[in-house]
Amino acid sequence: MKIVQDDARAKEIIDRVLRVQVAAPFVGLVALDGESAVCAIIINNYEFRSSVDISVTGRISPATLRDVARYLFNTLGVRRVQAVTRFDNISARRALKRLGFHHEGNLRERFEDCDGAIYGLL
Repeated sequence: MKIVQDDARAKEIIDRVLRVQVAAPFVGLVALDGESAVCAIIINNYEFRSSVDISVTGRISPATLRDVARYLFNTLGVRRVQAVTRFDNISARRALKRLGFHHEGNLRERFEDCDGAIYGLL
């Protein structure tokens, strides 16, 4: 799987699938399996040496998520990464914890039909 920066494609996928706001300035990453996008990642409110929120949709492996975290810290120079997932997405929550993210709380009615769980990584 290859990760490429493609702001427009990532935003289109995130808008269509998650229907969440993308806040400028942002960076969009797309994980490709061949030519097919299997995952999109939006880094919202990106500023060098800042905290960022990420929005992810699609199939993302723990290894890919680890690579994204390294990219954020080492290449983009962020200080803190915040991830929100559906409360009922147990596999995503486990993957975030395995990667060192800490559960910071829940967001009531974050999604249309479900609460959200918020995680942070320093």
